Parts: sequence; C-alpha cells; structure tokens
Amino acid sequence: MESDRSQLLGVLDAVIAKGVHQETVRRAIRAGRLPARRIDRNFVIRPADLQAWQPHYEKTPGRPAARDALVTLAAGCLDAQLGQSVSPPPRRLHLRSKERTPPPHNLPVLPTPLLGRERDLATVREYLVSRGKRLVTLTGPGGSGKTRLALEVATQLVGAFEHGGWFVDLAPLRDPALLLFTIARTLGIRTPGRRPLREGLIDRLRHRRLLLVLDNCEHLLASLPEVAVLLGACPELKVLATSRAALRLAGEQVVPVPPLPVPDLARESSAEAVSQSPAVALFVQRASAVTPTFQLTDANARAVAEVCVRLDGLPLAIELAAAWVRLFSVQQIAARLDDRFHLLTTGLRTALPRQQTLRATVDWSLLRGRLHHCPRTGPRELGGGRGRG
Repeated sequence: MESDRSQLLGVLDAVIAKGVHQETVRRAIRAGRLPARRIDRNFVIRPADLQAWQPHYEKTPGRPAARDALVTLAAGCLDAQLGQSVSPPPRRLHLRSKERTPPPHNLPVLPTPLLGRERDLATVREYLVSRGKRLVTLTGPGGSGKTRLALEVATQLVGAFEHGGWFVDLAPLRDPALLLFTIARTLGIRTPGRRPLREGLIDRLRHRRLLLVLDNCEHLLASLPEVAVLLGACPELKVLATSRAALRLAGEQVVPVPPLPVPDLARESSAEAVSQSPAVALFVQRASAVTPTFQLTDANARAVAEVCVRLDGLPLAIELAAAWVRLFSVQQIAARLDDRFHLLTTGLRTALPRQQTLRATVDWSLLRGRLHHCPRTGPRELGGGRGRG
C-alpha cells in the first residue's frame, strides 16, 4: 500500500462503489476481508483491494431494477475516477434486509440540480467524511446558496449515516433558549418528566451515527455552545451548519460559500461562451422553468451575462431576476436593474418570506445581525433601515 495517497479511496467511496452500508465496509475492514490502513483517523483503501473485495450477499429471487441502475451508475462514476472497472454486485443478489433499509431522514426532495458548486460540494464532503470533521459551517451573505449547498451535501451523504440526516430550520426561531427543543422536536425525541432536555438528547444521541443540518444559525449565537456540548458527548454525531458568520465553536471547520462565477463581459458575449458560467446556467435554468420556450441565444447572451454580473453572482438574486422573463425580455430586465430592490420582488410562493425577495433577504440578514449586537433594540427602532441593504 505504498501508492500515492491521492490514489487511495475512503470508506464512502467503497459504499458508493459496492452499494453497501458504511457499517458493512467497516466490518469488512475490522475482519481483515478488506485491506485498509488508517491515515489521520480515517481508513484508506487501495483501488485494487476495493475492486477485489466481494461483500457478503444473500441469494433471493430478484432485485429491484431501480437499485440495479443506481449501483451501476455509481460504479460507473467511480470507474471514471479510477480509470479502471469496478464491477457492481451481481444482478440477482440483493443485500440483507437490514442493509437494504434506507436511513431515516427528513431532507426535502431537491427540485432542481445544483449548479456551479462542484468544488464546494467536494470540499464539504471531504471535511465531513475523509477528514473526519464533526462541525462544518457554511458561511456567506443572504442569498449566496448556503442552504441549497447544505441540502445537497446531506442528500448525498445520508446513506453514510446509519441513523440518517436531519434538517433543522432555525430561521423562524426567535428565542435562542428553544434551540435544543427545536432539535429534539425535529428528531422526535421526548424527555420524560422533569429531566433536563440536554441530558435526554445526549442519552438518545450518544450512540447514534447521524448528520444534523442546522440552517440559519447566525441569530442564535448565544445558545450555540449547546451544540458543542452535544458534539462533545456524542462521538458519532456530525453537524453541518449554515450561518452568515462563523459559529466560533471548538473544532469548527468554516467553508465560505462565494457567489457563483460570472462571465467576463470584456471578453465573452456569445451564447456558447457565456453558457460556461454557472451564474448564467442558473439564470437559464430558472427562466426555462417559468417560460419553457426561453433559450440562451447570441441575441440575448450579452444581456443575460450583464444581469448575472450586476447581481454579483448571488443565486437568490439571479433566480428572482429570471422569474421576470414571463413579462420582460432579458434586455429589459438588465435595463431595469438600476433599482434592484424594486425589480426583484417576485419570489416563489413556497420560499420562506425572508427569501421571497431580495429586499427581504437583505432586511432579514441586517436585522438579525443588529439584533444580535443590540438585543434591546426593538423592530420599530430598526424599521428606518429597511430597504437600504
């Protein structure tokens, strides 16, 4: 096992390639059936050893075609990475019933593909899986796509956590003292009698391997040390948080979420050139969703690129601007961006009120930050700052 470390694979790679549960891989390593070694508290595996390893299966009369397709697709993706074939499990075999049961979770179904975040996605996955980080915080301004990235990460990794992945929306929470209650309610945990909630949570989570996604933490900084207590007492718990700023907790790994890359207006003006920009791809995706006939052409490519550049590549702002193609041409949208707050006032009805408009997003971010630093200031006193972003 003297091959270059960059060629070594992790436990999650084995899970994807072989279509088995993470615990199956770990048991095989402990039993010596799958050669591996430890580097920085993580197991690493040579590609040849992973290819040769055959998990234990039970013979049964059939196997769902959808699962066959998923395992074959996952193996194909790993083939491309390794440059060699990784055979999926035999067609007429399926895993034991315990391993076939998907982990529980409350993650929403993601309606659209995540665009332009491949590097960020790989970075967060690496921290949570390969490097063993237990608290990863995605930081960035309102509308930068922190929540969407966190959900994508959780959706991809939920199979690696025996007890699933759980999304906790903290945006509506006004009282920091209710943080643990909100987490417990999301997990369906009840503490009998007068036992402290923290102790009840620790007892239930101490031996559970799960991923907790805490969304919008910036206005609850006073109560977030409780999360550090949970992490300290529950060794298999991992937390993926989103916040405008770092949580400043022990062991935290901060991952900034930047705006999407935008085209260079000085050099790129054709549809083929600007289509390589993730910001433009997002605009086209959302515009096509509201107007199926919309297409990126050489005639509108410059205007689309200008919209994305003037909106600084912020995903939420781009989505809101794209919604206007029902009424205006892209050139008209670009011309009207002198008053961004006035134009970007139409959001999805299913979005949170704070995200339905660009003005609301800026207001929410500023209000939360000012309330944190000035806890005695009431909403009425902050009202004069609305809309000045």
